Amino acid sequence: MTIDASGRSITSYRDPPSRERKARRAPGVPEEASVAPARPADSLLASEQHRATVAALDLALQSAETAYGMLQSAEGGMARISEYLARMSVVAAQAAEPAARHDGAERRRFEAELHGALAGIRDVVARTRFGPTALLDGSLGCHGAAVGQGLSFERAGPHARSSPPEGYVVRVTVPPEQAAAAGELPLPAAGPRERLVLYIREGARLAQLEAQTRQSPLELAQALEARAREHGIDVRVALTAEQALSVRHRQYGRGHRLVLESSVPGVLSHQDGQPRVVENGRDIRGTIHNEPADGQGAVLTGCLGNLFTEGLSVRYTGPPPAAPAPARSASPQGLSLRGKEVSEQPREVGRVIVVQRAQVLRLHAGDQHPLVLRIDALKPDALGRTVENGSGFAHVGALELSTPKAARDALLVLNAAQGEVTAMRNALFDLSSGPLTATLARLRARARELNPGAAEGGAPADTQWLVQELRRILRDDAALALMAQGHTPPGVLMRLVADMGAAEPPPLVN
Repeated sequence: MTIDASGRSITSYRDPPSRERKARRAPGVPEEASVAPARPADSLLASEQHRATVAALDLALQSAETAYGMLQSAEGGMARISEYLARMSVVAAQAAEPAARHDGAERRRFEAELHGALAGIRDVVARTRFGPTALLDGSLGCHGAAVGQGLSFERAGPHARSSPPEGYVVRVTVPPEQAAAAGELPLPAAGPRERLVLYIREGARLAQLEAQTRQSPLELAQALEARAREHGIDVRVALTAEQALSVRHRQYGRGHRLVLESSVPGVLSHQDGQPRVVENGRDIRGTIHNEPADGQGAVLTGCLGNLFTEGLSVRYTGPPPAAPAPARSASPQGLSLRGKEVSEQPREVGRVIVVQRAQVLRLHAGDQHPLVLRIDALKPDALGRTVENGSGFAHVGALELSTPKAARDALLVLNAAQGEVTAMRNALFDLSSGPLTATLARLRARARELNPGAAEGGAPADTQWLVQELRRILRDDAALALMAQGHTPPGVLMRLVADMGAAEPPPLVN
């Protein structure tokens, strides 16, 4: 310290080093190379940065552990539903045996077991929750609705994006068609005058019916349809305006081929006695949201790689079809497209609205895609919806076991539902046993690295070590704070995240 002419003291900017600084200087290191202690402001900044990083790490651990617990709860509920479906399959297999083996009381017992299992599935769906969040009712899946005559929402894959409020426009270039044909000769009102045997064949399945004396045309059509359904042929048999038999497949698409025969030429066969081959079904063609879509039967599905509609499926059946016109051709090869010209002009048939409610788990940094936790609804009326069956069961909730044929169709629907549940369980297992477990281990290791002294019950590490570790963590794991996406971090954490891509901060030394 020096005194000027006025008597005021002047403090030098280069005071001699204190004893404390001399003591901290490493042996053999000159005074000019010594590192000055951190200024109070720098120490406070490092402390705040350390506190923010620890807060982000705690929130990340809480989010990862919450996600893991949610997955475990959902998997437990799915296991219970899978057990109920397996029990229902056993009951359906027993009911599918010939009717002579079961009396009325036993079939009523089958129905009671079936409805009891359905009630159990509904109870599991209602009770499987994680806190206030229901896990199996579709809250974490996808919801959709369609607006338009004959248009309905089928399903949406995980890559289909939520639509705007007005929905995605569905345009159809070629509408779907069912395989259909009509006989050429009308049936007499008083019943057939000669022996009449009718045959309907689809693949290896054959339905045969001999007309009864004095059987009216309507009774004959109803009996033929019932016989076809007993043999697993899903057709509708009706009468044309000329009282001729009309046969139409209930399913759409070119994959359904029928062969019609009759002992009297012209009733179902051609007038020259040759079988009538009906293969005029047609698959739908069109677009969804102006993106290409694959058509199978009446279902239109967004193509792989679409930006908005990948995996989004809608069903379009259009207005009720008209009765098929009688075929005048004697060709044994069957009908063409009944004289209709296929329109190639796209026509808007409605809109589909899609809402994705899947949870996104950002467990990876860098360019890797985030993991998506999606659990579609597992209620009985949402399982087994994609199975075509002759009994007309739309889903598991509509099953009944009144006849062996109904039991066989129920078994098909149950097998499909079991496959859907198994696929979701496998997806959850892969998510919980792979990246989520690895992320939990990595976060816990980072927590130990961040403050080893605290982890061992000792004092926190010194400021210089914290600064170095903080820089390394921010450089190597820039997505640390993003794992706490379900929470609201403090303002200092937000500033920390915003500055992650900035240059390295200046050293906190003189």
